[in-house]
Amino acid sequence: TFDLQDHLTDGQLDFIVSTPDDHGGMKTVPLFEENLYICTAFDDPIGKVRSNRSDTVKPQDLAGRDLLTLGHGHKLSQLTRNLAALSDATVSSEYEGTSLDAIRQMSAMGAGIAVLPSLYAKIEARRDPDLIIRRIDHPIARREIHMIWRPTSPLSERFEVLAEVFKAQADGLLK
Repeated sequence: TFDLQDHLTDGQLDFIVSTPDDHGGMKTVPLFEENLYICTAFDDPIGKVRSNRSDTVKPQDLAGRDLLTLGHGHKLSQLTRNLAALSDATVSSEYEGTSLDAIRQMSAMGAGIAVLPSLYAKIEARRDPDLIIRRIDHPIARREIHMIWRPTSPLSERFEVLAEVFKAQADGLLK
């Protein structure tokens, strides 16, 4: 994540799919809004916690728990740290994942609660019957995903078309 802006600016990348916050001065097109989900082992007590909607958890439900996330260079890591501060949880100091698969697997083994973005949670993590996947019900547990490129790119018109394809695909997957 650290290198995305530099690689975009110097032309190593033509476009990126990312959160727009760290990419000032670039052309951005919103693709979708993504919720964050928790993922736990089936026998974890969080599966029994009931919020006002049974398929969600509130930040206070995570109090005192270890959250698993990607390493510091990822935007998801910062969102997870913000969520931990809000919920009186901690981000695991024993494990930082190198991939979403890794933190999902650590969660399945009982090492903590994985925090996952919608696309991954709904497509990959839900396939495992031994896991509980629940949406975090709070505005802090959301992020916007955009397609981003240099405003001077000669491919801008084509990127606009590609962004529409991405939007349509994400819409179908996130329903």
